[in-house]
Amino acid sequence: MQKAVGNLRAAVLLGVPVSVLLFAGNAALYTAIDLPGWMLHILAVMPLTAGSFAAAYAAGNRQRHSGMFCGIRVSLYLIGIWYAIYCMYRGTLCMPKAVLPVILGGIAGGLLGVHREEPVPRRRMHRLIGCREQLRMVPLLLHRPRNEKKDAE
Repeated sequence: MQKAVGNLRAAVLLGVPVSVLLFAGNAALYTAIDLPGWMLHILAVMPLTAGSFAAAYAAGNRQRHSGMFCGIRVSLYLIGIWYAIYCMYRGTLCMPKAVLPVILGGIAGGLLGVHREEPVPRRRMHRLIGCREQLRMVPLLLHRPRNEKKDAE
């Protein structure tokens, strides 16, 4: 349980800055271009979904099992953080509208994080290099030259 809480904390420390950076990019985009109203709602959900994806990917990569549950847990935690900030800003309680895309982004991030291939550690790399050299030598060791005197007779 302690490892799961640590993974959750580390994931949220990644997900919140990703969302903040994308919110800042969206703010610059809003001021530069006059967008229709329906596109503003889509662009408001994208930073939350991307932050949830990044956080769940990090948590799933560290936890290495149950990616869907990990993604849902991290997504709900991030939704809670952003919901609390939004309610403090508005001064009233209101229903968050972008729950489903954020949770789906978290599930996708958790599953991809769990199923990512791990790189081979450097301390074991020398063994693999040695095996490759040995495999190159196998045809030379199995090669038996023909006796030309017997072939000529």
